[in-house]
Amino acid sequence: MRITLVAAALLAAALPACAQAQDIDTPRVTVSVAGLDLASPGGVNLLDRRLWQAADAVCGGATPATHASMREQRQCRAAVLRNVAAQRDAAIQAARRQPTLALVGVK
Repeated sequence: MRITLVAAALLAAALPACAQAQDIDTPRVTVSVAGLDLASPGGVNLLDRRLWQAADAVCGGATPATHASMREQRQCRAAVLRNVAAQRDAAIQAARRQPTLALVGVK
């Protein structure tokens, strides 16, 4: 399963400079959940870290030069994470619904 982070129109309000650009491509980053145990708190924490890092990349991960650009970057990250919250929650719920196989040894 993969979660795709998209800097959508919601981000245009957070980043006025991007909103004014006519030919800007919407940045996309795909985060894989393969190998994560989303039924465990550790797996969910790792997913959240990956999502935050991907949102940071989508929103221009370089250190902002001004307080205004720092605020815009924070707003962008928050908007991206809100945008993928439903996908994140669905992936976690799907992992928790999967049956677990317990092997019991009999002597």
